[in-house]
Amino acid sequence: MALPSRSTFSAVVPDGNGIPARRKLAALGAAALFDAVVASGEPGAPGALKPSPEGYLAAATLHGVAPAECHVIGDREDADGEAARRAGMAFRRVSGL
Repeated sequence: MALPSRSTFSAVVPDGNGIPARRKLAALGAAALFDAVVASGEPGAPGALKPSPEGYLAAATLHGVAPAECHVIGDREDADGEAARRAGMAFRRVSGL
């Protein structure tokens, strides 16, 4: 896997506690591919679950990127897609995850 260029930032935005997401990324050898994990269940993180856009907006703010410049990839239209639309971000649905 190629690492993102430094002009590109990436984040994982799981609902709930971020520990399982971090463990999965580590087990897959993919942790270095992401700049941040922004999880709604952690202290100081967004308090609302998707379809609230809070997590995606927090990730954009963390990286200093305008929402309109962000692209969300997710497997759930009702959660990931709706949150992306509410945040003003592009969305691409993937299946088979």
